[in-house]
Amino acid sequence: QTPPIIVQLWDQTWDEKNALLHQGLRYYQADSILFSRAREMIFSSGEIFARYVLWTPVDLLRFFGLLSPLSPTFGVEGIARHHVDAGTLQPSHLAIVLAAHALQMIWWSLLLLGFIRLVRERAVRHPSLLLIGYSVIFYAPFDNIPRYAAPILPWMMALIIVAVGRRIPASAPVSLLGRSTDRRLIEAANAAYHEAEAELYDVAHPEILWCERSHWEKCARIFWELPHDPIRVLDIGAGTGFVGSAISAALRKGDAYVASDLSPEMLARLRTTHARAAFSVETVVASADSLPFPDASFHAVLINSALHHFPDVPAALREAARVLAPGGLFVVMHEPNVRFARSPFFRQVARAASVLASSIDAAAGPAKPDYAPVFAHVNRRLLAQGIITEMLTYKEIQALVDVHSPTARGRYEAVGFDPLAWCHDQFYGWDVERLETYNFLGKVDPTARAWRRVCDRLLHRLFPRNGALFSLIVRKPLA
Repeated sequence: QTPPIIVQLWDQTWDEKNALLHQGLRYYQADSILFSRAREMIFSSGEIFARYVLWTPVDLLRFFGLLSPLSPTFGVEGIARHHVDAGTLQPSHLAIVLAAHALQMIWWSLLLLGFIRLVRERAVRHPSLLLIGYSVIFYAPFDNIPRYAAPILPWMMALIIVAVGRRIPASAPVSLLGRSTDRRLIEAANAAYHEAEAELYDVAHPEILWCERSHWEKCARIFWELPHDPIRVLDIGAGTGFVGSAISAALRKGDAYVASDLSPEMLARLRTTHARAAFSVETVVASADSLPFPDASFHAVLINSALHHFPDVPAALREAARVLAPGGLFVVMHEPNVRFARSPFFRQVARAASVLASSIDAAAGPAKPDYAPVFAHVNRRLLAQGIITEMLTYKEIQALVDVHSPTARGRYEAVGFDPLAWCHDQFYGWDVERLETYNFLGKVDPTARAWRRVCDRLLHRLFPRNGALFSLIVRKPLA
């Protein structure tokens, strides 16, 4: 039986190399001759060149005639030896060799990452896997171009695309990521979770204090520009009242701060926090996608770190727009940016920053409270309500509570929101007062250490729209 063409080419290449070595040539001399032959073949006609480019679009090392890192004798010393012998070694030669090494290490790292991701996510529907079928069906009739060393196979390209690409399209529902879209289940889980978490929330989420207060204080200045006096502000998913505290300097006597939340326990904590506020405080137990307020009844609608809990985000945004008066402000802060979550580069940055922060930063900070009683309470409540028939794991509960959070299941997934898409969809025609992304190191506090601040600012300068979190302020049209 005739072996596949790839095996024939491989054998032919190494037979030619062994023949050159038997003639007394050194390895690098044989490499040079074989490269010359390969280049002559590739550029011998337009047809062959086109087929070569179409078949190996990423084979940059051979396309530019660099020595192949796939060769068993490939090394800085071996490649530069003839330049050393001739006294012609230049820094550029070493730079090319090091760049080739780096490219090959990246190449094989991506292959390994793609294989791991393929196995872990069982990405049997990944579009790039069509390349495997392409290689099987069209291999024999088209790949008859002899190349030096091992040709880059389409299945390698498929694995690399799996590694750096995204399996789920931007518009795919969260159910494709294995998360529930059952509105009743998500709301019940959130109500039970935050009911038990009310006493722990402020201690367990210090990131909201260090990350968001400055953003809300900047935002509060815009309230002074609202044409209405007094003003009514609605805080959706208010929790324990962090937003009310952050904007308190902008609210005056006669203004109304209305807080809505699914959890009566959270709202009880909020009333205690704002017991001495100069402005009036009202609390309402309500779902974000069914607000019990008339149209155009608020001059500002605010959501902080709550939108990722809502089962129906488009409905919540529509409700926010409905109760907002013309000319009023809609503010969303501390929500996950899907551009960060979908970027393999930024996911690796987040992991590296987390490892570095835990290994080189001495201050560990306060210990996080024990959440086992919270999860147990959620299971008891859902079982008593007949919503579930068996106990949920901690990760399953977290995925219900933080249904739109990329890290709900312990690792970054392609989940979150695209504020730019909102500006062209839900808020088309609205004035964008501010759109900002921040926290380019993931969940690590970028202000705590000098190295974090430097890295965060550099990434912000290079990728201003790819921070882990975002804030959006839009103004409703007057007509």
